[in-house]
Amino acid sequence: MFPEYRIYQNDYMALEAFRATYSGEPPPVFSPGVKQIVFEREDKGPARIDRCISCHVALQLPHFSPTQIAHDVNGHIVRAADGTPVQEPNENYIWKKLDQKIAALTDDKVNAQLKSEGEASKVKARLHEAAELEQLKSHMSMNMCMTSLKYS
Repeated sequence: MFPEYRIYQNDYMALEAFRATYSGEPPPVFSPGVKQIVFEREDKGPARIDRCISCHVALQLPHFSPTQIAHDVNGHIVRAADGTPVQEPNENYIWKKLDQKIAALTDDKVNAQLKSEGEASKVKARLHEAAELEQLKSHMSMNMCMTSLKYS
């Protein structure tokens, strides 16, 4: 059997491996498996499972958010008139980086130049890598849609 959570976790690990290629940081240590928040009872009765977080492993990682809280030059949080923190685009957003990498690998001018230099095998490798990243992107998008439908 291949539980559904493993699909999400495998995609997460693939995205972290991709991020390591441009950040220079190794992927975080991650052990796949069921991840649940469990509360043991004082009376030693059956434990209570608060929620399963197996499919949401990246929720607390800043590079998985399209926005971030804005800070001024002194590192203080920028706030709106009502006191709420101002959000700004996150330059480290992994989906943005994924799109940029796909665009770079499929750049027609670069690939045409490589072909003209007799580097057709490099073009083939670039297009293969772009296709793999596109597949990861579409797979994650489909999984996110299915999860939101399931839990809505």
